[in-house]
Amino acid sequence: MALNLQFLPSSPSTSTSRAQRHGNSKNAGFVRCMSTHIHPTLVERRSANYQPSTWSFNFLGNSRIDKPEETYVERKRKLEIEVRHLLDDAATDSLTLLELVDTIVRLGLGYQFESHVTRALQRVVSFKESASLHEVALRFRLLMLHGYKLFLKVSQGNFAANLRLDAKEMLSLYEAAHVAYEGEIISDEAKSFTTKNLRKLAEHSNTSLAKYINHFLEKSFIRRIPRLESRWYIEALDKRERENGMLLELAMLDFNNVQSTLQGDLRDMSK
Repeated sequence: MALNLQFLPSSPSTSTSRAQRHGNSKNAGFVRCMSTHIHPTLVERRSANYQPSTWSFNFLGNSRIDKPEETYVERKRKLEIEVRHLLDDAATDSLTLLELVDTIVRLGLGYQFESHVTRALQRVVSFKESASLHEVALRFRLLMLHGYKLFLKVSQGNFAANLRLDAKEMLSLYEAAHVAYEGEIISDEAKSFTTKNLRKLAEHSNTSLAKYINHFLEKSFIRRIPRLESRWYIEALDKRERENGMLLELAMLDFNNVQSTLQGDLRDMSK
């Protein structure tokens, strides 16, 4: 590639001052290096192969949004009343109440019963602590998630002898350890112990239980997106437990109702 030198005239004041320094006023100016041949370089941009979004204007504008029928709305109200009665029942024992609150939170229904859940946990605090490790861990996790300041009081020798094959207690302690304060020695020991034993248990369990355990080992409840987790838990509860039929039905109705509302909002914003 050939290069030419070209003199460019400068402004009078600048050229005069430079000429005075060099003793030559006729040839004062700037020197610029110019190319006589320019070969443009084509740069290929890497493609991420993104697929077209399905959320186009036509898709949102023409999508069908099913509004809940009056029969479903009325059924939802009745179920909500029944759940409130369960939460406010003073005869309910501590473990049953804790498991009820836990199921409500996991199903994504906590926002509907905030005041009732708060009162239920206040009653739990007044109960005498149980010797059951499952109840102790569940109580600790729920109270921590609702603003109580507690410390996990479980010794490794206490749970090491009882949790070898009990998935329910191990999962409870595993989840409790993830809401404990960072740096607590007992929580670190509990995480290590339950993770190791849950992996062993998953290897020797049926497919349904193994998937359930691996889901929590992949990421604890506190680290998941609540709405997506409630969608997964609805399916998991439907396959594993039928005794929570009332809560499961309410969760399905609520999820579909919220989904319809969000779809309507999204369509309105796209206009």
